[in-house]
Amino acid sequence: MVVEKLIDHLGPEKNEENNLNGCSIIQDMFETKEFYNILCKKENIQRIADFACAPMNESTKASKTSSLYVINQIISHHIEKQKKKDQSKDETKESNAEDDDDMIVQQNSDDEKDEDLEASNPTSLVSQAKNLVEVLLEKIPLLQEILRSDHPGEEVQSSVTDTKFIPLGQQRLRSVDLILNMVKLKKEEIF
Repeated sequence: MVVEKLIDHLGPEKNEENNLNGCSIIQDMFETKEFYNILCKKENIQRIADFACAPMNESTKASKTSSLYVINQIISHHIEKQKKKDQSKDETKESNAEDDDDMIVQQNSDDEKDEDLEASNPTSLVSQAKNLVEVLLEKIPLLQEILRSDHPGEEVQSSVTDTKFIPLGQQRLRSVDLILNMVKLKKEEIF
């Protein structure tokens, strides 16, 4: 219930201060495994992504940027956890390494069994990655729309050139970060 209320604070019906407070509290609680596991449930990721990928002319800037920050942090945290897991797996394999080919075949089949067990556990990295990918795949068309260059806005002129342009702004900059993090997940479906 607390997680749902915090995610509600990222919504457009809340003011900028509530958006920022919700974002900050969620970020502070990432290191707590139980909280992070609840946050990574598909329905919670879906709500955050919905707020984050709201069209340019809908919602509020504060809601979108706070939500984009949170979803980027979730993905970054997931990537770090995956790196640590892969690193510890590699260290274990190195310490158990033998030159016997039969051992390598056995080890690979054990890895496949471990992945099957992880996929059935909703708090595992495999399950959390699956949730992230499913939600983010739905958001790709919305991100494409957000990153279009023909959105209305106040034109500015830089000191480098006389050409006027509309700056990206926080939503589009954080949307670019989101795309970068999606690529860093290294999931073929997203590629």
